[in-house]
Amino acid sequence: MKSSNQNNDNNDNNKWIIISPSMYILIISLFIMILLYSISIFFSKDMNQFLKLYRVPTFEESLIYYQMSYVHNSNEYNDVIFLGESACLSGIITRQFEKKTNLKAYNLGTLGWLGPDGYIDILKSYIENHHEPKIIVFAVFPPLLADEKSKNPEIKKRFIRSFGGDIKTSMLNSSIPPQYLVREGIRTIFGKIQGGADYYFNVNRYHRPSHFDMSRSILEQRGFQEDIRRKTIKPIEKKAFIVSKKYKKNIFDMALLARKKNVILMIRLMPIPFQENYIDATPLIQYLKVIEKEFSNVIIDKPIILHYNTKLYAKITHLNIYGARKFTNYLSKRISKIIK
Repeated sequence: MKSSNQNNDNNDNNKWIIISPSMYILIISLFIMILLYSISIFFSKDMNQFLKLYRVPTFEESLIYYQMSYVHNSNEYNDVIFLGESACLSGIITRQFEKKTNLKAYNLGTLGWLGPDGYIDILKSYIENHHEPKIIVFAVFPPLLADEKSKNPEIKKRFIRSFGGDIKTSMLNSSIPPQYLVREGIRTIFGKIQGGADYYFNVNRYHRPSHFDMSRSILEQRGFQEDIRRKTIKPIEKKAFIVSKKYKKNIFDMALLARKKNVILMIRLMPIPFQENYIDATPLIQYLKVIEKEFSNVIIDKPIILHYNTKLYAKITHLNIYGARKFTNYLSKRISKIIK
């Protein structure tokens, strides 16, 4: 009996000895794959890809990336293009506009981080890859026109490096590399196994749990992204609305490009929250009147300064969904009169 037990033990040991080399090979293979993958990602840090491959993208990075992916990788026709920063992004509901006007449109709102000249870069890239729209609507929150430079120089430099070159290079940089797809897929699958906890952005202002979900949402909503935050609206701390030298050049270049392409440029500033303290808009109004006089293709929508109730805002610069609906209705009526 004892001998029988010893034989069984010996058999088990023999099995382990037989299995061990296979396990070692598997472990070594996995180690080599992980090492190669890590090295490829490490060296990808200096590539021109806009997304950083060695970490999860932020909401802001994802937003810029997917808007530029549309600019470079789509060639569909749009009657109307909305251009501006995040106030434009969350303040103009593209689907609602299309339904009201029977015009095809896309909201290319991004971030003020791209700086005053970021919008002209986006517009140039769009026109290179698409048929000219009937009208370009430049919509920006008035106080931001005073900015001279980007408030996030790193992301602005990366934007220029990735998307500021020729169209073919920019299209390549707006494609998703294999390493990113692998990591994103594993992350999303793991999140679903854990009950859907695959949140990437760690913020609750948008209903977009992952990078891929955001991609689908942006395309479905034609660029629009609702801001669901509910912040206390504080007064704008400015004595006057002015236009910086950088923004003056940006608007001039935009008007020049639109004229060259025989396209209408409509400047429709985003509404500001109503407040008791007076802000002098004279410098801004005077500048816009000069631009309208110099360029026959430029329309400055009036009244230049629109005031909305603070209840219509998610934060001081962003309309909430109710404010966005009101402003989109207003814009639909104005543009329908221009494009008949």
